[in-house]
Formats: sequence, structure tokens, C-alpha cells
Amino acid sequence: ANGETTTEATETRTAEAKGGFIRATTADGNTSGDDTQFAAVISVNGGTVTLENGIIDGNNNVRGILVEKNGAVIMKNGAVINGKALLSSGGQYGCGIYVRNGRLDMTGGIVAENNKDTGAWYDEYRRGGGIALRDGSLDISGGVIASNRAGVGGGIFAGGGSGSIAIRDNAVIANNQTNYSWGGGVSVDGNYTTTIQNGALITGNVAKNSGGGVSSIGGAKLEVQKGAMITGNEAHTGGGINSSNDFTMTGGIIAGNIARGNTGGDTNGDGEGGGIRVGGGNGLGVGCGCVICTGVRTVSVVVSIV
Repeated sequence: ANGETTTEATETRTAEAKGGFIRATTADGNTSGDDTQFAAVISVNGGTVTLENGIIDGNNNVRGILVEKNGAVIMKNGAVINGKALLSSGGQYGCGIYVRNGRLDMTGGIVAENNKDTGAWYDEYRRGGGIALRDGSLDISGGVIASNRAGVGGGIFAGGGSGSIAIRDNAVIANNQTNYSWGGGVSVDGNYTTTIQNGALITGNVAKNSGGGVSSIGGAKLEVQKGAMITGNEAHTGGGINSSNDFTMTGGIIAGNIARGNTGGDTNGDGEGGGIRVGGGNGLGVGCGCVICTGVRTVSVVVSIV
């Protein structure tokens, strides 16, 4: 009215960390979060944080970074170390970084030595020793995710909600471990699409159960592309990869992985798929080999290496 116009201002919240050292002192000091389940040294609530250098140290008391409410972290360098997801009534996600409705773009830096002091009974509930995703995206194009531990997903865990994971270029996921179940390097469970692309290296990871390098289950889709390398991983079954849904391989190298076989009372899938195991349902497969397809469900498997 009266020829007037109204313009609403919008604010973009950003922060940059170019150096320094931030360490949690106790679970209550130098942390943020609305309860212990979401406590973190740094919380990103709807804004964007760029980490160019410096160290985020959870001091074995609390996770390093929490990302939520469509927030974003761009990690170019620096380190997130010594994190731990605190015990709560729910699952404990992301000992190093927890992306809960948001995104992480990692082009460099290190996520390492998170949840390194394991052995408590509740460790089986920890998902994502290095990084956990629950709604959103991970784009890992550089840096190192190494020497992290969890009950499921030693290096990376994605589950609940939906989203995408890209592991590519110069990314390295190495020497991570699960002390309870599956996905030594990467564990994806549910409505997620994972692509492992040119230049990515997943090596030296160990899963107590299945998927030493990568576990992709519960409807998750997995594609391994030309130039990807999945080598030297170990698990009970599926030393390199364990998949229970759509799996596509158009290139890459899967070599030197080990399915070590039964070390406990469960003989289902015992020692199958040193390189790749693809299976659904509870059917027992036959024999060992590079690729084992087993179970009562129909799964889509495409292997086309040129």
C-alpha cells in the first residue's frame, strides 16, 4: 500500500577456525549441547563452520563436533581427536563428528583416535567412531579418517533418516575397528546412497562381524567406481565389502581382504566373501571366494570392470 515495499534481511551465520587448540576439560566443561546425548566441544546449529587448521580435542570425555538444523562443517585441515559419544538412553552417535540433519564437506585434515578407550558394556551402542550421519550428506574428498573405534562403523556410520555419502579423490579411511559388529571402515544402514570413487582408499580396517572395509545393509545402495581401492581389510564375513542390497561395481580394486571365519557361536555366513559378500535374509551361502551371493532376498548386483 502507498507504494511502499518491504525488504526482509537474511543473515548467514559463518565462522572460521584457522588455528588454535580447543580441548574439553570434563563432560560439563568447555562443551555445548541440550543434553549429554548431543554434547560436543563445538555445536553448529544452522550455520557454517570452516575448519582450516587447529585441533578439536574431546579429551576422551565428549565428541568433537555436532552439526544439526541444516548446519554445515567444511573441514579443510586440522584435526578432530579423542572424542567420545556420551552414554545416554538412546544410541550414541559420532564420537568424533556427529552430523544430525546437516552436512560435512571434508577436503583435508584428520579425524582420528576417537573412542579409543573401549571395553565398556555400552560400547556396542556407539555408532560411528570417527563420523556419524543421521539425515544429510558427507562428501569426503580428502583427509584421513583413521584409528577410530565403535560398536558399529569404526570410521563412518550412517543410519536413520536418509542422505548420501561420497568418498573420493584423496580420502583415506584406514585402521578403524568395530568391537561389536559390522563396518570396520564404513557402515551404512537404511535409505542412503554411497559412492566410493576415483582415488579413495579404504584399507586396514577390521570388523568383528561383517564388512571389514564397507558394510551396506538395510536398503542402502553402494557403488564402487573406477580408481577406488579397498584393500587389506578384515572381517568375519565380507572382508572387503558386505552388502545386503543393491551393489554396483564399475571399476576399482578390491584386493588382499580377509574373511577370517567363525570366532564365536554364530556360523551364519561363516568365512564367506574375502573380497565381497552380497546376501539377504538368513540363508547360508556356500563356500568362500571373492564374491558370494547368498540368502532368500533378491538383490541387485552389477559388476562391470573395464
